Amino acid sequence: PAAMAAAGAMVLLACEHQAPSRQTTASSPGRDSAGVTIVDDSLPEWSPSAQWVISDTPLVKLGGDAIEPAYSFAGIRGGVLLSGGRFAVGNASPPSLRIYDSAGNIVVSVARPGRRVGEFERVGWVRAYRGDSLLLYDNLNANVLLFDRDGRYGRQLALRGSDPEVLPFLEAGFADGSFLSYERRVVNPDSLPEGLYQDTLLYLRRDPDGTVADTL
Repeated sequence: PAAMAAAGAMVLLACEHQAPSRQTTASSPGRDSAGVTIVDDSLPEWSPSAQWVISDTPLVKLGGDAIEPAYSFAGIRGGVLLSGGRFAVGNASPPSLRIYDSAGNIVVSVARPGRRVGEFERVGWVRAYRGDSLLLYDNLNANVLLFDRDGRYGRQLALRGSDPEVLPFLEAGFADGSFLSYERRVVNPDSLPEGLYQDTLLYLRRDPDGTVADTL
């Protein structure tokens, strides 16, 4: 939800202004609620050529009052535009990877419930990986499954933390095949001191086989 909200905010910002103008400057620079210094900004806003324009009608429409399971969604977990106009969608319930053609017709639906190799119990997200390949992150079991653009299973890797009290989470894949992940320590709420508590996340770069290559 946070990522969707951020993306929506970016679209709103991009579409808000119809003509270039100059940003309003603070009359008396100071600090915001987080203590960040506010400074004057007189740079011009986006030019008309840089603005985003959203069509009045969608190119493809899926879901809504659909009856067929392949066109009904419950918790979309990412979408990837593939070459040729096809696109992949991760669905949360039932957990599945679906690929549609440019007209919105279902091409393949991959649903493999389980914990064995090539199976997944939860779709944390679906993202692009090295061209037209697809990453499916099973965040229930900390497994990453790779598929090609036709939904064919390729391989799988399991994320392991640095110790049993650390949970690994995958963020994305880099162009060279390595991965970005972070680790969060399991904390017992009863052991925390009273007042504000600031958690610490350790970001890691992992090799294509999932082993930790370096910290970020």
